[in-house]
Amino acid sequence: MAVPVYRWVPPSQAWRHHGQEREALATYPWARDREFGAGAVKVAPIPSDTLIPCQGSLHCITKTFPKPSQ
Repeated sequence: MAVPVYRWVPPSQAWRHHGQEREALATYPWARDREFGAGAVKVAPIPSDTLIPCQGSLHCITKTFPKPSQ
């Protein structure tokens, strides 16, 4: 499971952001283990800061596009 993480945040928000990120990264494995069994899904934090200035996010670049009609 690819999870976007961000290293640069405005200094005034850093304490909140990094705390929420740690909590989320701890919650994902717990929830996945509960749903699919222990260790069935690996959580992979993906540094995503460089995607945002390009008008994208991890979601945007990993979307599935339909096969073109022939």
